Amino acid sequence: MKKATGPTWRERERIRTKKQILAAARNVFARKGFHKSSLSEIASEAGLGKATLYSYFADKADLVRAVFEDTIDEQLRTVERAVSGKRDPRSRIRAIATAQLRHFAKHRYLLRICATENLFQSEELKRDIRTLMMQKYAKYTELLEETFALAAKKGLLKKTDPRQVAHLFIAILHAVSLYWHMYGVKPSPEDEGRMVCDIVFDGLRKA
Repeated sequence: MKKATGPTWRERERIRTKKQILAAARNVFARKGFHKSSLSEIASEAGLGKATLYSYFADKADLVRAVFEDTIDEQLRTVERAVSGKRDPRSRIRAIATAQLRHFAKHRYLLRICATENLFQSEELKRDIRTLMMQKYAKYTELLEETFALAAKKGLLKKTDPRQVAHLFIAILHAVSLYWHMYGVKPSPEDEGRMVCDIVFDGLRKA
């Protein structure tokens, strides 16, 4: 029986370099926005040649897709760690809300870019990002649906469509992050996570 082997040195180097490029892209996008950023600046920020960057990403649109994908993956890992070991539905929902808002606070530049720039003027890019988010968020919404269904089963919430509640919950979290952006409010994920949890559970409390 053959022993399982890990990634080769070359594969590890490609992974490391890709992460280096994504981190540099985030920094440049955060400072200058999407449209004013150039691949040359991102390559320089990463300490790499432009040719190296092109060996990983075809163009700036390809790079921004990768930034969104990597950021969403990080978000999902953060949420999964937050709920690990928690069985009480209310504790799980509060943990998810807080973890999600912490993630939004960390990556506020993405919201700023989406809110202030015509980032998705390309229909292809718009479609790609929407498809990516739907695929990635499927597991996240499933976790929320299961938790809200359990809360209803335990009598903590009145019976309602858990899928609808899950999407309304996500919409409230996005509204909080938009509030930060519009009014220049300093994020407070702990307090706002508690508030979102209270809104959901008090608003849908079983009579």
